[in-house]
Parts: sequence; C-alpha cells; structure tokens
Amino acid sequence: MKVLFAFSEVSPFASTGGLAEIAGSLPQALINRPEAGGSVEVARIMPLYRQTAEGGYDLKETGLRLEVPVGLRMLTGEVYVAEAP
Repeated sequence: MKVLFAFSEVSPFASTGGLAEIAGSLPQALINRPEAGGSVEVARIMPLYRQTAEGGYDLKETGLRLEVPVGLRMLTGEVYVAEAP
C-alpha cells in the first residue's frame, strides 16, 4: 500500500505547533505497525517555506512541475525531495 500525507508543516522542516510533531511521527508509526508487514510505503508533502529552503536541508530538484488551479488562475509549483534528518 502507498500512502501520501499532505501537511502544512512537518518537523523538523517547519514547525509552529503540534501538527508538525504529528506529521513527523504518524507516518513512521504506520510503517512500523506489525500487521503492515513492511508493505506500506509512506511519503509526506508540504509547502516549501523560505525557512525550509534556506535552512540547510539537502533539497533536491525532481524536475516535476504541478499546475494548481487557484480561483481563475493556474499556479505552477515545483517538487523537491529531502530526507528527514
């Protein structure tokens, strides 16, 4: 099974409250469930905030671009990946 979590913040990349801690630990808890048997792949996504981009994390460009409709406009976003320290 593949699971994608979308959070507004993920510890340690961006943290203003308890949500970041949940986002940091919940996916790992899902992977470690005995009944999952190692068959769960988990990824997390969040916005790339300036503090994260400038925070010294090893961000890698994927070359992926997303177009997202916002009202009457289409905004383009880029996808980066990083391993949680």
